[in-house]
Amino acid sequence: MPEETPSSEDKPKSIDPEVLRQQVAEIRQTAYVRTEEPPKAGFRWLQAVYLAILVLVIGSVIFLLASRGTRLWLLKGIAHGWSKVSSRQESAEVFKLPPPPPKTVEPKVVLQGSPTAVFRAGGSSSQVAPPPSTETAETESQAETAQDESKPAPPPEKTTGAKAAYDLLVKNSEVARKLTANGFPDLQFKEWKPVKNSPPEFWINVIAARAGQNVEFVWVVNTESGTVKALSQNARDLERK
Repeated sequence: MPEETPSSEDKPKSIDPEVLRQQVAEIRQTAYVRTEEPPKAGFRWLQAVYLAILVLVIGSVIFLLASRGTRLWLLKGIAHGWSKVSSRQESAEVFKLPPPPPKTVEPKVVLQGSPTAVFRAGGSSSQVAPPPSTETAETESQAETAQDESKPAPPPEKTTGAKAAYDLLVKNSEVARKLTANGFPDLQFKEWKPVKNSPPEFWINVIAARAGQNVEFVWVVNTESGTVKALSQNARDLERK
């Protein structure tokens, strides 16, 4: 049986080396190869400066936080320098003004009171005495006021309202009624008198003798409400018995 001869299609195609070289050249031209550029010397120096500054700042902050005295000294120095700078900036020129001219005061003549004519014996001429000064008049008025204040005020009178208040006291207060009726062995009733008349409120003073000495008992009486209240300490002590 005869062997079959391979056809032209089954034979491997031969590759031209020149074509391969062209393809490789095109791939090299179109391919993008990223290569890292080596850092420049200037950039390295800048990085070293930044690193030194960062280390210096961090070290200074830690030192100031740890040392209180240094921190206070630094703050005082900054404040002192800032005050000097601000004072220089805010300082302004001061203009001195001349003093104002003196004012002329016109004399005024004031006459108080009427002049008094004084006649001297043995002569026909008369002189007019000056009126009393204002200071003398004020001093005399103050002396009269002081004398009036030093005088004791007259005691209130036994008016109809005061008599009604006394009757109400004896009626509504068992202690006052017993006192006026000589119900206490060591007290002897003598008299009563008003201390203050201010209707409808009256202050009634009941006086009794104890061992030869007068003892006063004061009550407050309201004629409208009919209330009676011990005012003096002797009256309160007597009500506690």
